[in-house]
Amino acid sequence: MGPDDFTYGLKDAQGNVIGNAATVAITMNSLDVPIEYVGTDMPKRLSDPGTTNATLTVRDGVNIKDIDVQLDIEHPRDRDLTAYLVAPDGTRVLLFDRVGSNTSANFTDTYFDDAATQGIASGTAPYTGHFRPQGSLAALNGKSTAGTWTLEITDGQYKQTGTLKHWSLVVTAADPLAMPPAAPANLAATVSGSTVTLTWSDLSDNETGFEIQRAKKPKSGTPAFSTVAITGADVTTWQDQPGAATWLYRVRAVNSYGYSAYTPNVQITVAAKTSIATSSGELLAWAGAAVLPTRANSPAAKTSLAGRATDAALAALLTPAKPGNVAKAPSTGVIAPSPKATAPRAAALPAWATHPADPSLAELSRCNLKVEALMQRLSLTA
Repeated sequence: MGPDDFTYGLKDAQGNVIGNAATVAITMNSLDVPIEYVGTDMPKRLSDPGTTNATLTVRDGVNIKDIDVQLDIEHPRDRDLTAYLVAPDGTRVLLFDRVGSNTSANFTDTYFDDAATQGIASGTAPYTGHFRPQGSLAALNGKSTAGTWTLEITDGQYKQTGTLKHWSLVVTAADPLAMPPAAPANLAATVSGSTVTLTWSDLSDNETGFEIQRAKKPKSGTPAFSTVAITGADVTTWQDQPGAATWLYRVRAVNSYGYSAYTPNVQITVAAKTSIATSSGELLAWAGAAVLPTRANSPAAKTSLAGRATDAALAALLTPAKPGNVAKAPSTGVIAPSPKATAPRAAALPAWATHPADPSLAELSRCNLKVEALMQRLSLTA
């Protein structure tokens, strides 16, 4: 948005302009706000001789209206050096090529700016301030900032070594509102049963949603976060059922131009369920265990247990036998008694009755109960 002038006056209740009221003129200046992207792999020793590449990865997809390059190089002879800025799409812009004299040293807080009044070739070391590059940065206008940028510095002479101490890109967006959203704040997590509830504060007015990431807390090392949800705009709460473990969560705002920073991680622990599995309770009842004496000896329990048992042998053993008949459990060969039958031989419990993952079943297995004892505790005849 360019400059605009607005004039304000006063009117009475009937809408008539008050003639002696002061008129105030307000100029709305452009909302262009430069964005600075700073290189992170600094300081960087320059190859001597050779070419050194410093890279900067930008996630924001901002369309460039104007771009400047800032750098600090420590080198005893600037004339040995040539520097290019290389855009993500491969466009190369010459910043400087062997400028200065044999005694010119360093580039200190030097800005390469197409709008500067003085060119870098006519400047004086350490070139502090704004200078026009020897190429044109305008070649990058209209391109996206997204991708990996490279500052390419070549030292063409032996013996004199140097260091790239700092560099950054200063970008003015073609659309001043085309910027990544501000990061959310105050992320908190609570748990109720198996449900985790996240809440946060929305500090942005241009997000299209929020990306939620989750990671299981590792015993050591870096958490392996993965995206579990992307919400809509203006959302400040979300629920999850991740399972029993200690979990880490983080949230960031997103829009078509990029991402905000993540919130600090929050940690929450979801406890494992402690209820006893149905099969465990049924087996304890079938065995006549002290914890379920009433259910174990009731006719309803016998019928229910027989109908719900998953092991064929157990189902056969629990089926009420008619007088004079014999019931055979096909998976174990155990004979269930009729009134005329003799006491059955001892037999091992079904395999699922010794499942090590269920403490109640393991306890029953350790008792080494015999089928004969189990039948005596339960009346299997009608």
